[in-house]
Parts: sequence; structure tokens; C-alpha cells
Amino acid sequence: MQPCDELKNLVLHHYGNFHSGEQAQSIQDTYSHQEGVVIISNDPNEWFDDRISIEAFIKAGGSSHLDIEVQNLVLIVKAA
Repeated sequence: MQPCDELKNLVLHHYGNFHSGEQAQSIQDTYSHQEGVVIISNDPNEWFDDRISIEAFIKAGGSSHLDIEVQNLVLIVKAA
């Protein structure tokens, strides 16, 4: 597998928005709005598989804050 700068930059931008408090918009911009999309939270019992539940999940996570640290192009995500 070869490194992909485009993918790396997308992921860094996405998680950077979590640090700045703009994660709800980043999730809406990043994830598909098509039928069949499923988001699984960090709780394996929380699966969001329809537009209404996904939007509720996004809004609920809107106040979360993560500290992001990049080490050797590996993302380390810590809940704040």
C-alpha cells in the first residue's frame, strides 16, 4: 500500500474540525447522504442507518471536543 496525500489531507482536515468544534459540519460534508450509509459510534450498540438517526447523531456530537496529535503521519485521537 502506498501513502496517499489526498486521503491523508482529507482525514487531517476532518479531524482538525473536531478540534476546532466544527465537527458536525465536517461530518455532514464528509459522509454520503445516499441511502444505505451507516455510521457506527464508538459504542458497538450504536448504529445509525437512516438519515434521521444520522442527523441526530451528528447534532448530539456537535459539542464534543477531541485533541488531535499526528505522529509520523499516524493519527492519534484522544477524547478530551
